[in-house]
Amino acid sequence: DRGAPDEDINRNEMKVLHLLSENGPSTMGQIAIQLGLALSSTTTVADKMVEQKLITRYRSEEDRRVVLLGLAPGGSRIFENAQKNRLKFTSALLDQLSPEDQDTLIALHRKITERFSSMTDTELENLYNAGCTSPKKGTVKSKKGTNRKKLTSKLKERET
Repeated sequence: DRGAPDEDINRNEMKVLHLLSENGPSTMGQIAIQLGLALSSTTTVADKMVEQKLITRYRSEEDRRVVLLGLAPGGSRIFENAQKNRLKFTSALLDQLSPEDQDTLIALHRKITERFSSMTDTELENLYNAGCTSPKKGTVKSKKGTNRKKLTSKLKERET
């Protein structure tokens, strides 16, 4: 079991914890796409996390050929602690702003959130693709079954 909440957790591991927390059990391929990593690299990350009891690996009940990754209690605890720490940090930053500046920031955040929520999948794809520096890596193409959650996750990853 791990010691401090974020002890020895690298960025990709934290992203895996975040994805599994947000999306629930996922295949290695789904995680690889969300991380923007090769399947072999994602497998290496997952193997380490399984060994450290941060995530679990198991077969799907519906299709025994499908292997899923899930959040283990240790990974859940670390992710929750990281979220709490992020909230404390954000609060400390906001405390540095005047009440008027805080109100302005909140109003701008609401406008951005409202705009983002009203965007179509095509608009999200165009927005994301416009921000990509490489036409190959990171470009999201519209496919049958493309969902808003995947696109919003890609946009969030891009921001970090």
